Amino acid sequence: MALFLYCLLISFSNIESQYFLKNSWSYFK
Repeated sequence: MALFLYCLLISFSNIESQYFLKNSWSYFK
């Protein structure tokens, strides 16, 4: 169960960082 929550947290932070990268990329363009 804890491992599942840990994987969920990692995937969520991955999505957040991808969103942030897309935003900064469009900002610099």
